[in-house]
Amino acid sequence: MSGPKYQGETTTISSQKVYHGYGSIHWPDGSYYEGNWHYGSKAGHGKYLYPNGNIYDGDWSNDMMNGQGQYVLKDGSYYKGFFVDNLFHGKGEQTWIDGSKYKGTYQKGERYGN
Repeated sequence: MSGPKYQGETTTISSQKVYHGYGSIHWPDGSYYEGNWHYGSKAGHGKYLYPNGNIYDGDWSNDMMNGQGQYVLKDGSYYKGFFVDNLFHGKGEQTWIDGSKYKGTYQKGERYGN
């Protein structure tokens, strides 16, 4: 594969086609996104598969994880909660493969409080 392969809705801005609406894209590195686009950026609900096998399924804004979602690591551990600019932020729950959990508040990707 030489470049990204997109299937879905588009719109035209200044004679350039941009992803807009619902669509899916495969990148040469093996990553994949399926969901909503807003003038070329991931926005709304979508699912992203990373080349390392991790998966994010949730809300996007300005090409970043923003809003509610779930991030699952290849090993099966996961975080479910709120994101701001790709970081855990707000109420959330993290579960590790050994079954241990943290449920509480995150700030800029770090546990905040108890």
